[in-house]
Amino acid sequence: MKYIQCKLIRKIEDGQEYTVTYIPKRIAIKNKIVRIKKDSKSSWSVGWTVKEVYENSIIDMPSNVKQEIKRHRKNTGDSIKK
Repeated sequence: MKYIQCKLIRKIEDGQEYTVTYIPKRIAIKNKIVRIKKDSKSSWSVGWTVKEVYENSIIDMPSNVKQEIKRHRKNTGDSIKK
């Protein structure tokens, strides 16, 4: 599945909040309302509107940043306590 970077906006009590994230390309349609998760353990966050779709930023699958950092530290010895 392909993912594409998008800017999402939703209304909150005192204005708007926005985030830039990767979502599946099949739902990355400007002005479409989507739901997202911050990580696999969190609940769905609803009411997000796709405001921008960055066509030049398509990837096969978003990486798990925490896992990448952990893997890097293990592979380079950075996680060894001194």
